[in-house]
Amino acid sequence: MTRRPGSAQTIRIVWGAILGSVLMYGIVAWAVAGAPEIASPDSFVVGLYLAGGAICVLSFFLPRFISPAEAATPSDTSNGVMRASIIQWAMLEAAAVLGLVAGLLRENSFFYFPMGAVAFLGILLSRPISDDSRF
Repeated sequence: MTRRPGSAQTIRIVWGAILGSVLMYGIVAWAVAGAPEIASPDSFVVGLYLAGGAICVLSFFLPRFISPAEAATPSDTSNGVMRASIIQWAMLEAAAVLGLVAGLLRENSFFYFPMGAVAFLGILLSRPISDDSRF
């Protein structure tokens, strides 16, 4: 008989999977675009960086609007926290994807690593802290 993981374990698994995906994007950028070569970003890459930076900043404020305090019953609280966390991590992952797009379109994996590092750091900073609450 298999045990179904609890919400605390589930949220840690999702967090680890998203963190791992950001690392995998770096491997994909390196494998497809080759070793990073220091280069000056053009206006397109700067635009992607600005969009990614804005997404990263918003990812730390937007989940606050999806507050667990608004839950109808105590059992809804963990679902609210899980939903807010996954939205935050998905936004940070989207910033890493923008970096990957920059690296692949410019055929230089160097352009992935700034956004990849910011997304990785953001996901690390927003790791699940306790069983029921992160905020």
